Amino acid sequence: HEAQFVPIQDFAHFSRVAQRYWQHEIYPNHVLPHLAPHCPLIHVSPNGRIAVHEATQYMLAMTRAKAFHPSEAALRLPPMPQGVFDQVCQALHGHGYPLPSSPEQGRQQALQHCRQYRAKRWHQAPKLVDGVILNVQQVNQHLARWRYNATQNETTTPQGHSMPQITIDNHTYALDTLSPEARAQLTSLQFVDTELARLQAQTAVLQTARMAYSKALQAALPVLPA
Repeated sequence: HEAQFVPIQDFAHFSRVAQRYWQHEIYPNHVLPHLAPHCPLIHVSPNGRIAVHEATQYMLAMTRAKAFHPSEAALRLPPMPQGVFDQVCQALHGHGYPLPSSPEQGRQQALQHCRQYRAKRWHQAPKLVDGVILNVQQVNQHLARWRYNATQNETTTPQGHSMPQITIDNHTYALDTLSPEARAQLTSLQFVDTELARLQAQTAVLQTARMAYSKALQAALPVLPA
């Protein structure tokens, strides 16, 4: 009580904590409307990694217990910045996700999905939760491959040619100024990050499956005499 530790009350509360502890920039999820009722936030970390949040049992239970009204409140905010929207769309292009044509369209669709999910009483269908978690993990796995692209900018030279840049540890470098050794290390680092994200997602899926199998096993065991 003295430390003022209280349960997360809504997504605005969660955003304040995440910004303070993780230094994340947080935006409404107006790019993946079908996930927005369960995960209405998009985070951008200081190193440029973009991720959908927050597919944890507590946060999912929080918004589902209130029939997605907490998510709807977060999604009513103004449309997410065009730059973040474009980068997420670029990262997810070709992976089969239904993407809106603009942040405003995504905002309208996300709010509509909240109302539709509520009308269908999907907040009272616990079997959907594991699928949502898996879907978010897959999305974030794709986004993890674009960690450095998420922080890239393009500046135009006087001749009108684009000079790609990359931001690492809050420092921006023009790619054509990197030495061959630095480029080789960057390629290796990107490969390791991609593999790490893939293995983390796979581990999370297996952990979820193990919990489900364990519960099923417990239910199937014979009742021992007292």
